[in-house]
Amino acid sequence: MELGVYANLQLLSDKGAFARIYRAFNREMGRECVLKVLRSTHLGDGDAVRRFNQEAEVLEHIHRAYPHAPVTRLYGTGIITAMTVDLPFIEMEYIPPSFDLGEYVHTHGRLEPLVAETVVEQVLRALEAAHGSGTVHRDLKPGNILLANEDPRQVVICDFGVAKQVDSRSMTAGGYGTAAYMSPEQCRVGGRISGKSDIYSLGVVWYEMMSGTKLYDDPNPLVVMRQHEEARFEDKLIRSVPEKYHGILRKMLSIEPSARPDIGEIRATLSKEAVSISGFLQASGPVSSAATARTRRPAPSRSPALVSLLVVMLLTLTVAAVFKALKQHPDPGSVLGPIPPRRDAIPEVANSAGQFAYPPGVNTWRLTIATSPPGCDVYYLEDESGAYSRQRNSIIGVTPYNGYFPDGTFTFQIKKRGFAPTTVKVENTQNSLHTYFFTLERAKAAFGIRVPVGDLRVLLDGREIDRTNFAAIKTSIGEHKLLVSGETVIDTTIEFTLSDENDSQMFDVTGIRRKRGWIHVTCSGHPDAKVTIDGRTQPVGTGVTQELIIDKYVVEVSLAGFENYTTSKEITYNDTIDVSIPLQPSPARLIVTTNMEGTITIAGQKKAIGPNRSESISLAPGNYQAEFEVPGYDRKTVSLELLSGETKPLKHDFRLPGKLTVHGGWGDVFVDGVRLAGQAPGSWPLKPGSHIVRIERNGKPVREETVTIDSNSESKIQVE
Repeated sequence: MELGVYANLQLLSDKGAFARIYRAFNREMGRECVLKVLRSTHLGDGDAVRRFNQEAEVLEHIHRAYPHAPVTRLYGTGIITAMTVDLPFIEMEYIPPSFDLGEYVHTHGRLEPLVAETVVEQVLRALEAAHGSGTVHRDLKPGNILLANEDPRQVVICDFGVAKQVDSRSMTAGGYGTAAYMSPEQCRVGGRISGKSDIYSLGVVWYEMMSGTKLYDDPNPLVVMRQHEEARFEDKLIRSVPEKYHGILRKMLSIEPSARPDIGEIRATLSKEAVSISGFLQASGPVSSAATARTRRPAPSRSPALVSLLVVMLLTLTVAAVFKALKQHPDPGSVLGPIPPRRDAIPEVANSAGQFAYPPGVNTWRLTIATSPPGCDVYYLEDESGAYSRQRNSIIGVTPYNGYFPDGTFTFQIKKRGFAPTTVKVENTQNSLHTYFFTLERAKAAFGIRVPVGDLRVLLDGREIDRTNFAAIKTSIGEHKLLVSGETVIDTTIEFTLSDENDSQMFDVTGIRRKRGWIHVTCSGHPDAKVTIDGRTQPVGTGVTQELIIDKYVVEVSLAGFENYTTSKEITYNDTIDVSIPLQPSPARLIVTTNMEGTITIAGQKKAIGPNRSESISLAPGNYQAEFEVPGYDRKTVSLELLSGETKPLKHDFRLPGKLTVHGGWGDVFVDGVRLAGQAPGSWPLKPGSHIVRIERNGKPVREETVTIDSNSESKIQVE
């Protein structure tokens, strides 16, 4: 859309209470710009018009004294015609596509302290310029702090619509501001505001940057305002903000303005790194108006007071001129530009010039209809008075539409293919003016989609659909795009068109392609091994490759005589996972039994053994030496071979001891030179074999002989 020197008009924001914001291109100056246009519904609101004009004056005042301040730059003011209504506008600097600070924190979370300090330093420079030129912002908040190119080092302060000149007669708060960031004095009726009010708001913003949350947050703004006055933030400060910032934030958030620090004191607490980051702000401090004029425009310099006076007089005269004729107008909306009268609006009587009009003496009224989108058919449905001669349900024009009708009550309908129709009933009076603006909703049609079971996501035109609604989805008529996606599937896009509200389509994506990868298994030296993946078993051979849907899988390899090998692998999309299996021989098992209490030592393992029990020992296949030990007996060594997976019994019985009995006379008993405990007569156990037995009395031998001891038998010696 083009309007005068402005081309490519694009609505940026319709959220403002008093104005709409457009992006445009000034062809005369060859630059991008922003147009802030006053809503027509506020033309009769003196306070709204005053605040609108004031923003231009404030920006002009700031940049005249501080040309490099990080504050939105004013390019000029003027009048724009919207549907025959003349609306004041302000042309300002266009900041490249960016987040405001609130969006940035919402998207990125809490900021690093140094980054937050960098933002604070630049806001301080903007406040220094505003306060130095006699202006209090009064609505400092993250939404009014723009980050050009999403860079926290490029801060621009905007929206001085509620700003106040410090030397104004009325310096009470008046309820202006945003509750979450208002100073305590702004929350009080009749509270006195000053530059310290902006310092408080900056403290709230600084806390939010470092904590990621609002200082006070409640759906009811009155509750939030009361919390500002009570100042119960200490626990939040301790939990959410690094300790080094507690002191300065406590001062900035003081209830009493006199207790808050000035800009210099705050700047002294910042890190040197933050202060040194200049962004695009090169200088601070006032300059002369003459220097400003030379910098900002090629025209000859004028008196600042005269320029401001001319701007105020121009805007005041413009508002007075249009207010009388438009005081009953509804808001013509965001469709800019005049609506030309239509020659075919009421073709009732043709005059000599071939133009259509009502005969003289017929009272008429004017109907103006604008729509978004434009180009809608306007149907005449009914005239309760019967004075209108057009056939009912007939098209009388296309929006934007202007027409004149006789007195009566009329019903009209606005239609456009692909949109839900809108009906309006108008009861007119003589010479009245009825203006309407409608935003038509797209007509709805239904479609369905079948998806396989799983965690798939379905997005319609970028918006995710609830799985419970897949069978019957209502959406507007027109072109649409479905995206089916998931971690294990290849994204599938379906583009389709719903032609009218009776259209119904069903899409089946149960055969959607799954994301796949491959696994390659080798088992060196063991081609006969078997590998099992996802329930499928096959020989390894020289190597086996299997295609799988991306997921985690268990790989099992088995071979007789070797231990089973199990591992878990995750298959990734369009990739091959190599798995080399190191098979180990299956262990052998040795079952040991003996008839006496003792131990067996084999391969460094020492196990206790004894009668009436067996000992199981697990060993790798191979040749071993097993050594048996029993107290009082010689060690016994056994050689054996164990095969992979073999279970082999090993039994070794020691010969049971015999018994030596000496009876008759008394004496000390020596066997093989070793004195036995006790004295004869008596009995002693001896291991089977030949032994030399000697009997002594008082150290002198009285008998000596060789005795053979048999297993589990008794040998006797008689002593005189």
